[in-house]
Amino acid sequence: MAWKVDVINEYFQPYDVDHILGIRLPRSPAEDFIAWHHEKTGVFTVKSAYRLAMEQKWFSSGNWQSTSRNQTCRPIWKHFWAIPVPHKVLVFGWKFINNGLATQESKRQRTIVSTGSCEICGMEEESATHALVRCGHAQALRQAMRDVWLLPNKHFFWQLGPENLLAMLDGLDVDGAARVLLLLWRTWHVRNCLTHDAEKLSIEGSVRFLTKYWTELCNVQQKSSVYDTNGKSPIADSLIAGKQSKKRKEPTKWQKPDAGWIKINVDGAYDDNTREGGIGIVIRDDMMAIKLTAWKHIVRAEDAEEVEALACVEGMKLAQEWCPARAIVATYCASVVALLQQHEDLQSRLKFIVDEAKVASDELP
Repeated sequence: MAWKVDVINEYFQPYDVDHILGIRLPRSPAEDFIAWHHEKTGVFTVKSAYRLAMEQKWFSSGNWQSTSRNQTCRPIWKHFWAIPVPHKVLVFGWKFINNGLATQESKRQRTIVSTGSCEICGMEEESATHALVRCGHAQALRQAMRDVWLLPNKHFFWQLGPENLLAMLDGLDVDGAARVLLLLWRTWHVRNCLTHDAEKLSIEGSVRFLTKYWTELCNVQQKSSVYDTNGKSPIADSLIAGKQSKKRKEPTKWQKPDAGWIKINVDGAYDDNTREGGIGIVIRDDMMAIKLTAWKHIVRAEDAEEVEALACVEGMKLAQEWCPARAIVATYCASVVALLQQHEDLQSRLKFIVDEAKVASDELP
């Protein structure tokens, strides 16, 4: 007899318990353990301590959105580093966001120079925003590029600053974000040439450079190698097509378990913005017959890895209650698999969930 379980209210308990330092509390009594919350492994490292110190520094200065922790955890930073421009351009953007550019204002604060006035226009103190947006040479280059590129309106640029560049780029499409970053990067290069008595770059020269650079980036992104009868390559004008045309991995074909076994396929989904998640479970036997299906909404979770671990727990517990047999648990989350396979005591923030999963697995044949 096959079971079909859509929702089992008696079994599923809502996961709405409070998190303490990012660690989900166990649903049954368990011993406390010492762990360093700022590493997923729970083991202290100097790197994580340095990262924490930098977080506190930026938080106290009001720039909390640009901390190292947020760079690795927040989707907005993932979108930034995924913009298809050369890495040196992304690093430049990162420096701008973190007030790391060597402007006159920055030099004055470090007592390298006595005045922070802009060396080009002398109209005001040269902050990063002034050098890249408000200074005369920046405005001239931006205006010239509007004849070639589709750029955001003037209001967009006059609002732009280190504290909101990340969010403003996130609101643009791939091409728009890439063009804004390239324009700012070239503006900074021109500024350095003007202030260091290097080669004087004209506006027309910068327009030609950016136009050619953009075409080359588009062709590389789309891997264009097609030539017409005259030996000329077609001009690509978008980075998006190449980004979407990348081959995706073919999904692995589902394999049935051996005779006498069941297979528990689990999967989790997580929303970084709401911190909610969901899990789905399908259990099949060696004849490929579905024994059970179930799903559950996760009210609150720390990340996708935690949701995947919860899915493993629920899959084994449902198998134990409704169709006990020798079982294989299948999940796409390699880090959770590694935790489940460890024999020594864990210090990970997922320790309580992993321990619960191991108890459930011990109850299966």
